[in-house]
Amino acid sequence: MPSPPNVDLRRRMCTWFTGAAAAWFVASLPSPAAALPEVTVGSDHILRVEDEPFFPIGLLQLGNDDYADWNDRIRQSGANAVWDIGYAFADSTPSCAAVRDSAEATGYKLLIGSFDTWEWDLQNTPEAEIAVPMYPADSLETLLDCFDESDAIIALANRDEPVWALSQGNLGNIDSTHIFDTYAQLQQEASDLPVFMNLAPVHQSADSATWVNDLLEYRDASDIVMWSSYPYPAGPGTCSPKVILGQPDCSMDRLPDGIDLFRANVARADQPIFANIQAHKGIPTKEARWEAYVSIIHGATGVLWAGHNWTHPGGGGAANWSVIAPVIAEVASLHDVYVAADLAGFTSGSPDLDVIGRRGESPNVAYAFAASRRGASGTMTVNVNGISQNIAWAEVLFENRWVPVVNRKIHDHFADYEAHVYRMDAASVPQPTSAEISEALSTDRFDARVMSNPVRDTARVWFTAAETATVEFAVYDITGRLIAEPQAVRSGKNGWLTWDGRDR
Repeated sequence: MPSPPNVDLRRRMCTWFTGAAAAWFVASLPSPAAALPEVTVGSDHILRVEDEPFFPIGLLQLGNDDYADWNDRIRQSGANAVWDIGYAFADSTPSCAAVRDSAEATGYKLLIGSFDTWEWDLQNTPEAEIAVPMYPADSLETLLDCFDESDAIIALANRDEPVWALSQGNLGNIDSTHIFDTYAQLQQEASDLPVFMNLAPVHQSADSATWVNDLLEYRDASDIVMWSSYPYPAGPGTCSPKVILGQPDCSMDRLPDGIDLFRANVARADQPIFANIQAHKGIPTKEARWEAYVSIIHGATGVLWAGHNWTHPGGGGAANWSVIAPVIAEVASLHDVYVAADLAGFTSGSPDLDVIGRRGESPNVAYAFAASRRGASGTMTVNVNGISQNIAWAEVLFENRWVPVVNRKIHDHFADYEAHVYRMDAASVPQPTSAEISEALSTDRFDARVMSNPVRDTARVWFTAAETATVEFAVYDITGRLIAEPQAVRSGKNGWLTWDGRDR
């Protein structure tokens, strides 16, 4: 008699775990491990997804429940990653299949949250709500099965902000053993994916030494450290007394100061730091750009915006999307620069300015990122000793202007908490003269740059045009067939768009 065929009787259930009362029906037959993408961390702290460098630039929290046009919003913003923290806290979220399909169709990667059921900021959360495993075995298997053969998932979360939660002293069995057991479980069941843990500058004791000691206790329960800091609006009285850094002035500088503290005193040498920055509380464009670029200057190798769909007493939420989307698109357009090597010789010539240099898309191109600090403003100096002597001008990206480079120095004006990005090209093409630059800036010409070029997967285009001009983009194949019409986001003369490389 022939042997019966091998049949997988498991029921694939692509739905999120929704609490202790949820029922799960998974056959007890053994099943093969899900095929997940291989994600590693390089010595430069840059993620490698299937050996390709990847710098996460995107959003904290999915917006599927808030916006019917979620996929279009992601495309317009250029975000390449989303941390689905809604998976951790919401009682009802989009199904696993819906989230996976959204990510695959739109081209973003997912950092998946946890099965926490407690509300992190409620000190009186009933212990019964949290006395469950963080990742029940059946639920984790269902999640991993849902992403079987998908490259959309790149990381899994351990507990969110455990130091802040545990400092409150009444959150049941969420303790050190619980957190390290979760880390071991994720390493065993999804060994190809790194584990991340989000931490924040708050502690019930309001004592910084106690806070740092608690951070060190949980450091080894993750592969990636996330740092959440939302310093806008700044000034005395704008941050809670439980915020450890920046008291009593509550300045914007507590964001980069916190990254420096983590790198020097908390994170292991092999642990990258991702920065969670704010899209809420009505943060304006200048400060939103500054938070992103100062995080990168201080060594963050991933940037996520939190609160794009939050309603906050300080303002923001959905109404702030028109500010945040162009900022994300701008920052995302330079992805290939962030994963390039640092350039020596790029330093600050002013005490209240932070500077870093990066290699560009060719040996002739260099980038400088500069951000003012401590509320200082005025003319500041960027030393660019790592460039060729014959470079006479630097383009200030996203600002439609040029500045001269004199003796390998850039002298430029900075407002308080403002960032500039400079691109310098020593190619054989002549540098523009001051008269040519003045003429170009005084006319309503159209100008565009494609990143990366040539395009491998996703193309991002930044352009300038007259505010009254209608700008349309179309993509044709080599036969002349129209294959895509990507939509742009406009903000005054500036605009951004992304194309995922797929036919419409």
